Amino acid sequence: MNRSKQENKSSEEKILRLIADLEALSQAYTALEEHSTELRRTIEKLKEDNLKALENESAMEDLLVCLGQEEEKVKCLEAEVEKLRMSTR
Repeated sequence: MNRSKQENKSSEEKILRLIADLEALSQAYTALEEHSTELRRTIEKLKEDNLKALENESAMEDLLVCLGQEEEKVKCLEAEVEKLRMSTR
């Protein structure tokens, strides 16, 4: 009978350890899920930020092209003004 009590106690201890291990695993899994969700949000934000940066870069390139075109017009007009000055002298 004493042996039966020891086996029963040993079994109960094993069950309690398994339950504690299961709870620890469950908590670890929950923490991993939360971290995964946080990482997904970060990735989405980075994608959005990258898209905005690309859009801004494209707009900047368009502005630089326009600026270059305007500079060409200014150079042509300056040349015309210089010609007119020379012809009036």
